Amino acid sequence: MIHDIKVFNPKGELVNVINGQKLHDAKYLTIAKSVSKTTWGKSAKKQKTRVKCVVCKKEVFGKVNQATCGSNKCIYVRALLKKSPKSFRIFNCTECNIKVETYHHNKKTCGSDKCFKSNRERGEKLRIQKLEEKKHGFQKNSKRNKKRHT
Repeated sequence: MIHDIKVFNPKGELVNVINGQKLHDAKYLTIAKSVSKTTWGKSAKKQKTRVKCVVCKKEVFGKVNQATCGSNKCIYVRALLKKSPKSFRIFNCTECNIKVETYHHNKKTCGSDKCFKSNRERGEKLRIQKLEEKKHGFQKNSKRNKKRHT
């Protein structure tokens, strides 16, 4: 608490009363604004806002981009949801054209041994074909490599 500042004239009469706290706050704000431009000021704590936890729906004070309330359980559940979302994907098997529902992001076949083996064989054929096209790191139809050999 900063007291009021009393201003007297040369005769000793009271001329003005200045609110010391308001003056101090104004001066502090100007200093704080200049400090906030420095690296120390940027890393200083910012004003906290109300955040609703996406897991337990509890309302807490936190940062603007904060998603959970901060408890270990909520952080763990949120990480699990981000890694493996609950939504499933519907696609047709590449080999037998059966409609398949899965949680996996990259699954291509229905899971039967026949489809799995044929998909693997097709992938191996494509890999070998690509290796045969490239010889010693040069591609057949690359303009740059044609210029080198001519």
